[in-house]
Amino acid sequence: MTHSTITRDVFSRHVRDALANFYCPAHLQVHPLVSWLNDQYPMRRVDGPALREMLQEAIEELRPPSHIPFGQAEWLPYRVLLLHYIECREQAEICAELGIGRTTFYRCHREGLDAVTDLLWRRGLGQRDNPQTADHALVSQLARREAARIAVAAQPRAVSLAVLIAGVRQTIAPLLGQRGIELRLQIPEETILLPGDLAIWRQVLLTMLTVGCELATGGALQLSVVENGAALTWQLAGLDHGRAAGRDLSRDAQLAPAMELLAIYGGRLWIDRDAQRNPILCFSVPKERPPTILIVDNDEDTIQLFRRYLAIEAYEVVSARSVAEAWDTAQRLRPTLVLLDVLMPQEDGWAFLQRLKSDPSLADTPVIVCSVLSQPQLALALGARAVLQKPVAQAELLDHVRSWAG
Repeated sequence: MTHSTITRDVFSRHVRDALANFYCPAHLQVHPLVSWLNDQYPMRRVDGPALREMLQEAIEELRPPSHIPFGQAEWLPYRVLLLHYIECREQAEICAELGIGRTTFYRCHREGLDAVTDLLWRRGLGQRDNPQTADHALVSQLARREAARIAVAAQPRAVSLAVLIAGVRQTIAPLLGQRGIELRLQIPEETILLPGDLAIWRQVLLTMLTVGCELATGGALQLSVVENGAALTWQLAGLDHGRAAGRDLSRDAQLAPAMELLAIYGGRLWIDRDAQRNPILCFSVPKERPPTILIVDNDEDTIQLFRRYLAIEAYEVVSARSVAEAWDTAQRLRPTLVLLDVLMPQEDGWAFLQRLKSDPSLADTPVIVCSVLSQPQLALALGARAVLQKPVAQAELLDHVRSWAG
């Protein structure tokens, strides 16, 4: 099945069928959409699990922006698809939860499916006359998943700016030598510590310098790090005006992984101009440490699930599998928010919650209880800010985390 032998209507039916079989690995593995995507991108193999992730991410993209209050009509297509396909809820149950009738359900269901189909169709066939931009959507999607996986495995700790740049300079030296380019540095003399994972910072900076080598106008590039209020801005100068001006970062497949990695820390990447209107490749990240979310749960699958849920936001996520470990972590890191399971061996989550609220230095730390137990009155009486019953959906978790962690 190639792009020349599939129509938009057939594609729409395939999307509906894939969503209807969202939790059937055998069906998705041999699904026509898998063959179709592999035909479009023969260098990037797509399988059943990848197709399921693409479908889920397409549904998540229907989520309204933060300025639209939760519960408004604009949320209905997203919530209907999320509840029906991701959480496997029946129509009657969804109508009761959302307070809508059958006619509204079918309308929102159709609108949501059409929107998801449009997203996937454009990503498969959009702008095929330009290989770089045509490939960007899938590259960006794959990069987003890879960035999320890296964020899950990351070991957050203070990263020295000087150590980071010294290591990257050594790694990039062979490429600079081949191109005959000198790398000049202008960084603050005082010690600067970056929050996050060293491997993520290295990849972002190496991507920036690699692109800089391609756009260099002469024999030198200058990398400057500037403190600007609450942000730290990296600037790479010495770029050719014509080649840099024609670079559309929003559609640049080469920069997509770095942009997704930067998003983990709330950063962004763009091309600016200096006083002489010369192009500068820039990225900026907040200097402040991102909100720290402590997950306390003895189930590793739940920890990894919550990490994946939270990876799309600029949070620093740490975990503990026992109350003793959680207490040590809380004292050391002073987390912004705690996601707490209460059903754990030896010492349960209730004991941790009581201990946390009795410590003056930690008593104000918001706690969201996430448990299979249904004891919201007890949790709230002990000082929890909210109670979520497992299994917890991503949208529900993010809504509460955003409310208490920002």
